[in-house]
Amino acid sequence: MPAGFGKRCWDCYWSERLQREVDVNLYLFKSDKIKAAYKDFINWFIDRTCNQKVAMEHLKFTTFFETCDEVWHEIPSYNSLVQEFKPEGLRHHLTVLRWLIDTEQVIVNLDIKNEVAEKERILNLLNKLEVLPESIETYYEFLNEKLALKKTSLKSIRLALQPAIGIYVELSINRHQKPSQEQLDAYLRLKQGQLSAITGFVSHINRKYGTNIQCNPPDPEILRKDRRKILERDLIAINHIPHPTRKDYERWVVISLEYFHELKISRKTLATLNIEQNQDKAIVKHNKQEYVIPCLDGLNEV
Repeated sequence: MPAGFGKRCWDCYWSERLQREVDVNLYLFKSDKIKAAYKDFINWFIDRTCNQKVAMEHLKFTTFFETCDEVWHEIPSYNSLVQEFKPEGLRHHLTVLRWLIDTEQVIVNLDIKNEVAEKERILNLLNKLEVLPESIETYYEFLNEKLALKKTSLKSIRLALQPAIGIYVELSINRHQKPSQEQLDAYLRLKQGQLSAITGFVSHINRKYGTNIQCNPPDPEILRKDRRKILERDLIAINHIPHPTRKDYERWVVISLEYFHELKISRKTLATLNIEQNQDKAIVKHNKQEYVIPCLDGLNEV
């Protein structure tokens, strides 16, 4: 027997300890149904692991049973569970959920799960703004009216709200203002892929407030200049790193090729290239072409 355990074996020690803790935890619940469910869960958990593991982990699941005890006085349907805990909350109680599914006490409804998950994502999106601007509030109301008429979906609402909220967050627009043409143009230069998604919000603003803002595709030349500024900033930042790592060297080559030669390559492609360092410059050979870029100290280590 292990030292300090008397005549008990290791498993007996953990079994007795677990039983004491379970008996104490039963006082947390008022409903007899929840008390019985909690004991059933513990026994199921033991059957699939061991007394020691259950004794070490079971306390983190008591909040699930406490909530069920307080709200329903029993284990409810999956629909009720997902509405109360939300999908993210249920992920913290996966072991209990597996028990409920394994014992056929609940049947997972994927439609309900996805619906609640979308609602949660929309709420998190709205919470990015401390106070919702009037333009966002009226747009959200408009989208919900369409939802009630079954002319849109929760996912579509989320995708529509994302750029509407994004333009306020990215450009720090005052909540008492509506986005201007200049601000919309600036946002679309930052988020080119949001052109279609933000069209609905812009149409709503024009219709609601009598404005005439246009969703214009960004000028390619302006995008090119913006991109060059970003690349130049990144090159300067890498050049000021005292002790560049291998990844820094790789980024230097990739960014330099795009900045000086408008050649975009991936790091995966970079690994196949031949790079020769010559004093203050480096020669990158790609597709039978040679590209000269400035040398970063240690470039020959790539």
